[in-house]
Parts: sequence; structure tokens; C-alpha cells
Amino acid sequence: MRRQPRIDHTKLSYNFEQFRHYTNYFKEAKERDDQESQKFYKLVKYVKHNQANMADPLVRKFMINDNLDPNLIDIPKEFQDLSTDDVTSPNYRRG
Repeated sequence: MRRQPRIDHTKLSYNFEQFRHYTNYFKEAKERDDQESQKFYKLVKYVKHNQANMADPLVRKFMINDNLDPNLIDIPKEFQDLSTDDVTSPNYRRG
């Protein structure tokens, strides 16, 4: 599974009047994307570590309900060293 390419807003060209608006827009979008990516890859790392325990609701939801295979998802280098200590069911519910 490949990641979608990320936009480098410093290489984009737009009008001076729009600079502040677009810079803030891309900055907020990048922060939101980074948080969501970090949360997803923490969950993938947690499921890979506990995939034998199907009684765990997060593992069961990820593998059975969402029909995802954690072995097919590669964790990028920037997310390799994430800790899975704070991965709990209330934090990873859909909402």
C-alpha cells in the first residue's frame, strides 16, 4: 500500500495577496494530515504486534470489520519509532 504524495507548499507559486491565506491553509492541512497519519500508523504498529489476540477490539475491528491486513501496510521511516503505549479503544473510535 503506497502513501499519497505530500504537497510541499514552499514550491508552489501563487499571488502575493493570497500568500498568507494559502500558507495558513497548507500549514493547517499538513498538521491535520500528520496527526491522522501518526494515529493510523500507531494503530497499524499496535495491530501488527497484537494480531494473534483477536479478542482485542481494536485488532478485531482493524482486521475483520475494516478488512485490512497489517502485514501489507508498510510503516514509513518517520513513523517507525512511534510508541503504541497510548493506543486504547476510546482514542481510536470512529467519531
